[in-house]
Amino acid sequence: MDMRRLQILLTGFAASVSLHVFILTPLFALNSQVVKKQLIIRQNSTSSYAYSSGHDQSEHELKTFANEAQKQQFMEEECGRTVECEENQIYKADEGYLSQSIIESTVAADPLAINQWSIVPSKKDFSSFGSVDIDVLRAWQITRGKGRHRIYILDSGGEFRAEPDLMDQYDVGYNAKVPSASAQDDNSHGTHIAGIIGASGNNNYGIVGVMPGDSPSALQKFIVPIKFLDANNQGDTDGVLRALDIVSEDWNRTQPESCIINMSFSGDKISQAFQDKLNDLTRRKNCLVVTSAGNAGSNNDEKPTYPCNYSDRIPGVICVAAVDRNGQRAVFSNYGKKTVHLGAPGTDIYSIVPGKMIGSAFQSDYGPKSGTSQAGPQVAGVAGLIWSVNSKLSNVDVAQTLVSSVDRLPGLSNATSSGGQVNAYRAVLIASGQDPSQADRFPQEGGGCSLSTEGASSNFYGLFLLIGLILILSTILRSGLVRSKVE
Repeated sequence: MDMRRLQILLTGFAASVSLHVFILTPLFALNSQVVKKQLIIRQNSTSSYAYSSGHDQSEHELKTFANEAQKQQFMEEECGRTVECEENQIYKADEGYLSQSIIESTVAADPLAINQWSIVPSKKDFSSFGSVDIDVLRAWQITRGKGRHRIYILDSGGEFRAEPDLMDQYDVGYNAKVPSASAQDDNSHGTHIAGIIGASGNNNYGIVGVMPGDSPSALQKFIVPIKFLDANNQGDTDGVLRALDIVSEDWNRTQPESCIINMSFSGDKISQAFQDKLNDLTRRKNCLVVTSAGNAGSNNDEKPTYPCNYSDRIPGVICVAAVDRNGQRAVFSNYGKKTVHLGAPGTDIYSIVPGKMIGSAFQSDYGPKSGTSQAGPQVAGVAGLIWSVNSKLSNVDVAQTLVSSVDRLPGLSNATSSGGQVNAYRAVLIASGQDPSQADRFPQEGGGCSLSTEGASSNFYGLFLLIGLILILSTILRSGLVRSKVE
């Protein structure tokens, strides 16, 4: 082969390579966009968590690391060593979303609040999706409750014997069972609920409720116990109907800005009279009725439980399931994709129980209880906060705000219509016309790092390379054959 033929051959080869590189380069560039990896990183003081990409929270896979080196190794393996992974601090959970000073000041003002995991978060209460408290400490930066409200608790009565955490919150109590008798609680159920809703705050004593009041004068005498349950926590429909008549009469007398009725009880019998009275109170007096889903662990959509299931007939009635410390539906809690609206903490909820007299002195008492009975009152308290920032809302508006502002949790996705747990801060932000995204603290889509060639795309890379080599070799062979004939 002479030099001229070699020059022609090399020129043809170079042109062929340039042409095929030109053709293949866009294919490789396109291939670099085929696979993307998104990563969301959350850190706290003890460990780091990474969630691989997914379209919703249920598709996020939790990764836990003992130290920073393990996390970095995971990121390098997942995202490749040639790209830099962005740590997207979309999480605001753990110590990051709530300053330690707020927690410390709350506990200092109400020492037993340290036991209230639904209000004061602690590290052990962080589920894989963040803190499962109701985010009320941040809501209190906007309001702790103000205005003329009435929260009627239809239950076993109240503790009226100089209980420091309730004495300024209770108004007159009523006994629907025996009208001439006291409404004193002889069971503890009703008192426990009252403490959850509105125990006084900043009094250097006991616990604090969801709606303690902005100040001693901003919110007073708003809890109205109506006793219809006996010492064994048993009652009947007639007692409930009398209790609802009392609500109507008290509302006529006081004309409150908002009316909330807490019903932490359930039964399997429907009553047209019960339904009619609820319908009247919700339509004529703008009352919001907060009911508990029940503790049988059953599906209310299939096996109705009342008053919860009146919610599918009356817009002003909402029903609440119980959530545990791991952000899951409590094992005992009833559920229902159609009839149960949202969840709230309902296991080991610390609150007030009736105290005792020692001589002439009253001694307070506190303790935990579990049940949907404890979940409902937290939603009732948040409803009071919503009305505190916007008193012009209808009961349906408040119900919709509660449902639309939840923290979505996988454990509730098929258990409630909202798929989530009450978030006081987001609810108050919405009601006051502020940006609700300020309350975000659970994983969201987006953020992270992009991969150029990972996984299945590497197979395409090899295929394109093979095709390119074949084309180049065929050009060389063709060039040699053609030029030999010319010469």
